[in-house]
Amino acid sequence: GKHVSFKDCSDGVLLSSRAGSTAYDRTFMETFIRPGPGDSNWTSRSNYPLTGILPAGPSRMQMFVTRNYLQPTWYIERLLLRTDGFASVSAPWAGGEMVTKPLTFAGQELEINYRTGAAGSDVASLAGKPVRLRFILADADLFSFRFR
Repeated sequence: GKHVSFKDCSDGVLLSSRAGSTAYDRTFMETFIRPGPGDSNWTSRSNYPLTGILPAGPSRMQMFVTRNYLQPTWYIERLLLRTDGFASVSAPWAGGEMVTKPLTFAGQELEINYRTGAAGSDVASLAGKPVRLRFILADADLFSFRFR
C-alpha cells in the first residue's frame, strides 16, 4: 500500500557520554540501526530509537525502534544486543586490519572477544613494554580485547 514519505530517510546512530557530562561523542560514525530491506522502513521517522539501551538480563541489552512509520504496517521492534558485543571492528570476506595506538599492559595472556576462529599465544615476554596490536581479519568481528 501507499506510505507516507517526507523525501528523507532515518537511521539510528550510536552516541555516548560520560556520567555527569552533557557532551556526546560519536566515535562510531557508521549507522547503528539500519533501515533494512523493503521500502517501508526507508521513510521519514522509521528506525527511530524510542528508548536508550536498557538491561535485558545478565548478558543482553535491549532497545526499541519504530518501523514502517505512519503506514498501516507501523510497529515497534525490540532489538536485543550482547552486553559484550554491540560495537566491533568488522572486516568483510576480502579482509581488513586494525592497528592499536601504542599501549603498555600487565599480564601474560591476551583475551579476545571475537566472532570467528582464532589461535591464542603467550604474551608474557612483552608485558610492561610499549606494543601495538595488529589484528588482521577476514569475515570477522573484533569486539574487545584485554590482557590477564
